[in-house]
Amino acid sequence: MTKQSVVKLRLWLALFVSVAFVAFAPQQVTVDSLPGTDFARFKTYIWRISPQPIPDVAWNGRIISNVDAQLGAKGLKKVGPDQNPDLVVLYIAGNAPTSPSDQTTYAAGPLGTIQKVEQNGASLKVYLEDTRAKAVV
Repeated sequence: MTKQSVVKLRLWLALFVSVAFVAFAPQQVTVDSLPGTDFARFKTYIWRISPQPIPDVAWNGRIISNVDAQLGAKGLKKVGPDQNPDLVVLYIAGNAPTSPSDQTTYAAGPLGTIQKVEQNGASLKVYLEDTRAKAVV
C-alpha cells in the first residue's frame, strides 16, 4: 500500500467514525401528558398542518409516517376530518444550538485537514388535542 492510499484510508475511516458518532449520538425523548387523561377512550385521529414544519418534504413525510406507525401500534386509526375524530395530531419542529460543550466536533476535511463542525440540537414536538375537550392532552 502506498503512503497516499494509507492517508486516504485514514481519512475515510475518520469520516466514517465522525458520521457514525453523529448518527448514533444519544437522543433525549421526553413524554408529557395531562394528568388524569384516559388515553384508552381515543380511537381515531386526523392530522393538522404544522405551524412550524420541516421544510424538507421527504423528512416531513417520514415524521408523519413514523408518528402514524406509533399511533397505529397503540390501536389508533387515522380517519378523515368528516368522521369526527377523537384526536387532532400536529408536530412542531425546531432547531437550536445544543449546550456549548456539545456544539463542537471535528471531521476530516478536504486534503486531510481537520475541520470544526458545528452541531445543532433538533427538537420535534408532537401534540395530541382532544377534540371534545378542545385541549392538548
